[in-house]
Amino acid sequence: MYVVSKRDIQIFLDPDTKEPYEAESYILTNRQRITWDHKSQSWRDRHGKEYTPVTMGKIVGFNRKNTLSEIDKQLLNLTPEGKAYVEYNERIGGEVIGLEELYRECIKRGVCWEELFSCYIEHDPKCNDNIYVEVLWDP
Repeated sequence: MYVVSKRDIQIFLDPDTKEPYEAESYILTNRQRITWDHKSQSWRDRHGKEYTPVTMGKIVGFNRKNTLSEIDKQLLNLTPEGKAYVEYNERIGGEVIGLEELYRECIKRGVCWEELFSCYIEHDPKCNDNIYVEVLWDP
């Protein structure tokens, strides 16, 4: 998951109607900007890649969808767990956690595992390791 560092409202010019419109956008810790695309009704970066918001009371981050290469998909489809992850990655997006039933439950609910568990993994460059961040919120 890419963590949100800042929320913005941007003004865009509709290419068809030439009318200005506002769109919600977020800057992530990796300096990528994710913006709500009103035409496709999805969150996208400037390269057109699609993202799923991670919501814990509010949007706290984004997972990029469909990040696997065709070769990765073929290899992962050899096991039931891998097959479940491929489907999860295409529909929800996000990092591997390694539990087939978890992927299925997330797909069924339409949420990522971070939302399901109210936590996420963040890389700590100081110790060159990953840390779990637990998010406490009241829905």
